[in-house]
Amino acid sequence: MKKAYCILFSALLMVACGDDNSSSANDQELSSSSEEVTIESSTDEEIVSSSSEKKEEQNSSSSVQEASSSSDKGESSSSEVKEKSSSSMGIISKDGWITTVKIDNFSFFDEKYLRYYFLEEECDYDSTTNTFKWVTEDYTGVFNRYDRSILEDEFNGDSLKYMIWYSFGYKMSNDTLYECDYIGDACETIETATVYIGSSKSIFSTWECVGRIYHGEYSDIPPNYKITLTLTPKQRTTRTSYLTETSTHPTEYCRLIYDLFKDEEKENLCDDYFRNIDQITADTAFISNDIWLVAKDSNIVYVSVNNQIFETDISQTLDMRPSQYSLSTQKVTYQGITCTYWNKNVDITQQYCEEGNPDLDLVRNDYSNIHHKDVPMLRGYSENSNEFEECIKQFNLK
Repeated sequence: MKKAYCILFSALLMVACGDDNSSSANDQELSSSSEEVTIESSTDEEIVSSSSEKKEEQNSSSSVQEASSSSDKGESSSSEVKEKSSSSMGIISKDGWITTVKIDNFSFFDEKYLRYYFLEEECDYDSTTNTFKWVTEDYTGVFNRYDRSILEDEFNGDSLKYMIWYSFGYKMSNDTLYECDYIGDACETIETATVYIGSSKSIFSTWECVGRIYHGEYSDIPPNYKITLTLTPKQRTTRTSYLTETSTHPTEYCRLIYDLFKDEEKENLCDDYFRNIDQITADTAFISNDIWLVAKDSNIVYVSVNNQIFETDISQTLDMRPSQYSLSTQKVTYQGITCTYWNKNVDITQQYCEEGNPDLDLVRNDYSNIHHKDVPMLRGYSENSNEFEECIKQFNLK
C-alpha cells in the first residue's frame, strides 16, 4: 500500500517531543531500546484494561521512583539495572487524555561528553519449540563497542571521535537541554533535536519539553502535549500526556481512493477538500464530479468514484495484552466482495515476550545487534498490505 493507514493511538510513537533518535542512521547500529509504556489517567479515569504492561525489561512505578531519586543524587553509572518489570495498568481519561511512561535503558552513559547508547534487548523466537525468549546484553556503564581496526584506520586512534560516531548525544546550555536525534551527531551545532528546560545543574534530573528544532528551525510543543524527561546514569524516562482522537479522519478515505485506483490526482483532490474538515457526516461531500462520500452511520462510509460505490468500515482499537496493543482494520466491500486491510502495533516488552502469548503475525527475520546476524524475532509492527492488494484485484477497477 502506498501509505500505511493511521492508527488511533499512533501518537504514542510519534509524539511532538523525543524519541526520534531511536530511528536514525545505520539500522544495524541502532538499538531496539528498552522501554516501558504505562497508560494512566490525569483526570476522571476509565479503566481500559487491568492487564499488566511493560516494555522491554524495566520497572514501572519502582523505575520511575528510582529515576526521580537518582536524578536528585546524580549517582554514578555503577548502579545496577533492574532485571524485571512490575505490572502496570492501562487507563484512559474520560475527556480523552492519556499518559504514557516510557523507559529506555542505557548500555552506557558518558557523563563528561554526554554521550549514550541504548541497551540491546529483543524477543527471539524458536520455531522448533514455538517459544519466545527475552534476550538482553549486559549493562556496561562505559562505551565498549570498539573495533580496533576501524578505530585505527578510520579514526586515527581517536577514541572520542569513535565513541561520538557510534552513540547519541545531549548538549546542555544554561537551563536548556538538547537531545540530538541522530547517532553520530556531535551535538555542537544543533540542527535536529528535542528541546527541554530545567533548573538543575546536573543532567541527571527532570526536564520539561518545550519544543523541537528541525533542520535548524525551532517550533513549540503543541498545546495538547505535556512531556517530561527524567535522566539517570542508567536510563531515561519520558512521560507524555496528550489528547487522543476517537474518530477516523476523512483523509483516511483519501488514502483508500489511492489504494483502489492508484490515482494521485484523485487522492490530492480528496485531501484538499478535507484539509479543514474533521469528519464525514450524513451530508454528502461532493469532492468533484466523479467523487463523493457520505456517512451511513458512525462506522460505515460510502465512497463513490466514477459511479462505483464502495462500502467502507475503518476501525481502530487499543488494548493491553499485557503490553500496549493497537489494531487498525479497514473493510471495503464492492459488488458483494469484501477485502480487509489490517495493521498491528505492539510494544515489545519482556512481559509481553514471556507472558503475553505473542502474536505470530509479528514474527520476522531481522538483524540482531546481540547475535550479529539475522534471527527470527518479535517485532512491533505487522500488516497485510500484499493480501489486501491481491484481494482488491477482484474488483476489476479501471
